[in-house]
Amino acid sequence: MSDAQPRWQLASVPDLLGMVPRLLGFYPSDSGVVVGVRDACIRIVARLELPTDLKQQAAFPSADRIAAVLHHIAAECADDDVTELVVLGYGEEAPVVNLFDLAAAVATVRGLTVMQLVRVTGEQYIEHDPQHPSDTGAPASFDPHAGPDPAVPEAPRPPAPDRATLAAAVAPLEDATAAMEAAILAVMARFAAADGDAVPVGRAAIEAAIRVSERGSVLDDDAAAELLVLLHDVQVRDHALARTAGNDQRHLHLWLDLTRRAAPGFVAVPACLAAFAAWQTNQPMLARLAVDRALHDDPGNRLAKLIHLALALDAPPELAQQITARLRASRDQQRDQQ
Repeated sequence: MSDAQPRWQLASVPDLLGMVPRLLGFYPSDSGVVVGVRDACIRIVARLELPTDLKQQAAFPSADRIAAVLHHIAAECADDDVTELVVLGYGEEAPVVNLFDLAAAVATVRGLTVMQLVRVTGEQYIEHDPQHPSDTGAPASFDPHAGPDPAVPEAPRPPAPDRATLAAAVAPLEDATAAMEAAILAVMARFAAADGDAVPVGRAAIEAAIRVSERGSVLDDDAAAELLVLLHDVQVRDHALARTAGNDQRHLHLWLDLTRRAAPGFVAVPACLAAFAAWQTNQPMLARLAVDRALHDDPGNRLAKLIHLALALDAPPELAQQITARLRASRDQQRDQQ
């Protein structure tokens, strides 16, 4: 679920259809998308998967499933004075109409008003009657790639082709696991034999890694393994957080690359940093996928839990930027005191 700030006025169904993929981070398919609207602006977006074969369709409808989504939306609506919903269905007619029937019924129970029901297929959309979802209007064309001017500050970034493409950005590189495990063991043995403070070494490794990323390259296995080990130190991790600033995609690419290459047990911190960078660059779905990987690797990771909570509460990217500013100020103060 995401909460869109009221920066873009929506004057038509094509406006809405052009914005939704950007808020999700990918073009939906075989999906239901429930949108909470206030003053002609998107405030809330929630997505659920629809069945794609006859066996799944026979098991659908799942009123509990739709009700669960609407329950979360209703809680968000209560906080934001949103009582009007638009329900979008992407995919085959039968599961989409089934979705519309259930959504309309549950919305009534929850005290929400369904303003529009829209089925989307490719570059066409069909509006359904909110009172009688099986009744439809004529198909109309739209440009699914239209959206806000990317030059507008904090405009949502162009979406990925589909959710699988977005998920691949944080998926483990299975072929790299064995080599990275060996490199990490070698680094740990080297550090165990050395006697020194890991924090300055970690800060230097982060700065070197950022320079490599800024050149458009990736770390070799030895440098990546060293950084993954050093990031387990909280002060080193916080230095990385402080350096993960603004809309710099190169920082995001660095942490995504390490997230994918990291051996089990070393995924959580780079995944948190990737989530933090994606959050700052207004890519909430990518941030959620990254923090999910962090929690899978280390369910008790406190930073991952905090980022997960912030994303669940739809905290704006500005909050992440404020956190990095405070971390930098704290770091500079510590250096002045040394």
